[in-house]
Amino acid sequence: MTISTPASRAAMPLDGGARNLKELPARRWAALGIDEKLLRCAVLYALLGIGMGLAMAGSHDGTNRGVHVHVNMLGWVSMVLMALAYRQFPRMAHSLLARAHFWLHNLGLPVMAAGIYMVLHQLPHAEPVVAGGSMAVAASFACFALNVWLNAFSPREAA
Repeated sequence: MTISTPASRAAMPLDGGARNLKELPARRWAALGIDEKLLRCAVLYALLGIGMGLAMAGSHDGTNRGVHVHVNMLGWVSMVLMALAYRQFPRMAHSLLARAHFWLHNLGLPVMAAGIYMVLHQLPHAEPVVAGGSMAVAASFACFALNVWLNAFSPREAA
């Protein structure tokens, strides 16, 4: 039994094959597709968001709720959906817009989250930090949207 994917990569067998993690082939970051990179980053944001949620619940302090929500929605949810879109439409994944989207999103979101934290804790000069990170994330979404319009469908599929 194998898992089939729309991408051209070979499917990993579910039975047989590697019996432990040491037997799995290592894949270098540079060899990963944009969909795989986004999914791996999304999982890290999910772990961060869950960790923040647990910390807030344990301390009964919801001050950082805004950071928690942005990390979960923009880091986990949005990035997983975008990874699935890149997997479904490989033409999108191979464009310059995909690379710009990936880097703008992953550089902007941590800056935006740090800025939101600074605002919530009334630290000085917080607004420009939030603005810079937010502009980068907004630009990443614009790259993704343009990529969808230009590359998601072939002319025959769009009709």
